[in-house]
Amino acid sequence: MFVIFSFFFLNWKAISECQSEETCYDTSYYIVSPTEFHATKITVVMFIFVAMFSVYWIWTTITLCSDIIKFSKYKRFFEFDLEITPGELKVFSWNDIVSKLTEYNSELTAEVIVGSIMRQDNYLIALVGSNIFKINPYFYTKSFLWLINVGILNQIFSSHNTDDNHLIVNFDRIKKIMRILGILQIVTIPFSLTILLIHYIVNFTTDVYTKKTYIGPKEWTLYAKLLFREYNELPHIFNERIIKSYKYASKYEQKFNSHMMNIVMENLIFLMGSCLTLLLLLTLYDERIVMYVRLLNRNLIWYVAILTTAITIARLMMVEPSDVDETEDELMDKMAGHTHYYPEKWKAYQNQYVILDDFRKLYKYRLISMLFEVIGIIAIPLYMLFKLPKDVDLINKFI
Repeated sequence: MFVIFSFFFLNWKAISECQSEETCYDTSYYIVSPTEFHATKITVVMFIFVAMFSVYWIWTTITLCSDIIKFSKYKRFFEFDLEITPGELKVFSWNDIVSKLTEYNSELTAEVIVGSIMRQDNYLIALVGSNIFKINPYFYTKSFLWLINVGILNQIFSSHNTDDNHLIVNFDRIKKIMRILGILQIVTIPFSLTILLIHYIVNFTTDVYTKKTYIGPKEWTLYAKLLFREYNELPHIFNERIIKSYKYASKYEQKFNSHMMNIVMENLIFLMGSCLTLLLLLTLYDERIVMYVRLLNRNLIWYVAILTTAITIARLMMVEPSDVDETEDELMDKMAGHTHYYPEKWKAYQNQYVILDDFRKLYKYRLISMLFEVIGIIAIPLYMLFKLPKDVDLINKFI
């Protein structure tokens, strides 16, 4: 609804004509029906967009209703069979839940419970670890993993594929599903791309104004998280140790930051700070100067905002390796203690560029991950159509 309102119900041409108090009007002046200022083709696009979104919304509502019915059964099971109240559930640990389940059913063990929950995820971890998909690690995006789960793993682990604990899978059917999903992805690219971009722009804007994180923070890529994940490791346990690893990952990279970068950033900050100081002095002298004096068709307030942002980014890029007390070896050991990922070639060469390069392929700015998510919306469907169906036989052998 935000997208529809912003794209189709705001008269951007009228908004662009707002140059001063005399040429600007009340908000209602700029909110009009699309037919009043858009061409017929644009209005048609709006209706198509609304239709696609409505299909998605209806599907989500049906899923929600299904989940409510399913979770209400779980709630009754917890309350009446396991005798756990909603209040107790908020403070119970996972081990407490497992204890209750094993008391309720003596045939259950902690291993059986976790194995049942993680069965499908274990195969995903194994498929990624084997590099069977043969794609650039950057393209392990959320949309790609969703397609793998829906198109391959859900088909393999659906209830009608099991017979006395043996998997009976029609891989020819999976190939067809892969192609259908690829075609659907291509058809819905405008919709998916718009929603994804708006989602990231809103989050990015929020981070800028609340957390002051302009190009970050850095985080493990989705591919890295799949490499670090262990078999039968529940999501909340995995998330706890990964969050703890960021402290040491950040320090490890800081040990190798360039002094030349700091020198360049210091000079840029001084240059931009000089300009910003002049603008602030003008503001103190008379605020009307920065509001009405224009430079390259922009008032001076715009330049204050740009300079402030640029200086903040430059400061974020400046770090001093000497601020970190631990050695590279110590940091790598502590980081690996949480990620559980420590390749043999890393162990003796933590201070070499090749190892640092490998590390940085797994540890990226969030903005870079967002960029590959957007690119993946276009690239992944082509992979699903032309490359992945050919790899299904390899996946079949692997499973």
